[in-house]
Amino acid sequence: MKQIIIIALLALVACSKDLSTETKTVTSNAEVIRHIVPIGSSSTAKWPDSSFYGYPVTKIGIGGASIGNLRAKINWDSLIATNPKQVLFWCGDNDILYKRSYSLMVSDFKWIANKLLQAIPDLNFQLLYIKPTGPNKDVIYTGGYNGWTISEWFNRDMTVWGRANYPNNFHVVDLYMPFLLWNPKRLNTLYYNSDLVHFNQRYGYVKIDSKVRPILLK
Repeated sequence: MKQIIIIALLALVACSKDLSTETKTVTSNAEVIRHIVPIGSSSTAKWPDSSFYGYPVTKIGIGGASIGNLRAKINWDSLIATNPKQVLFWCGDNDILYKRSYSLMVSDFKWIANKLLQAIPDLNFQLLYIKPTGPNKDVIYTGGYNGWTISEWFNRDMTVWGRANYPNNFHVVDLYMPFLLWNPKRLNTLYYNSDLVHFNQRYGYVKIDSKVRPILLK
């Protein structure tokens, strides 16, 4: 296996002062090839490079980002010009923490998915489900619904929408249910850091990798 090469692709993301941004490429081949692109917030930024060893991967992680932030801050035309073969989209828990409206979450996500899938006909788009967090359980929306319920609605509704509109290209990875315990329903803290938001590397990212690595495209 050739040595991993890490390079920055700063043109893809316009950083702001209040968002820590990490955009990396991890590849075992110096040739120009189509990359896998994980896109999301801090969980993507903190995703260990070792999780993608052996794959050509460009990570775009913006700490603290909502789906709306990703829509506004990423240069999507520049990203499309790189012709990625696979996108792993993982965002949404910050939208809930900020109590962004469900309709805005959905419209921003659909805009991003449509933008990519219409421009790259053979793109493999993977929606990684919004993860449950400790703080989001206590976020209460109008109507009395908590943040976990909003996460579940988004994961369900966007799965139905994506499969209906892009049956050959739109796929999902459940990164929600594996991090919960039941009777009563609660967070499985084994996988999280003390903030109950970010995953730890010993258990959390190992669990994530067990779900994601099997679907990565060679």
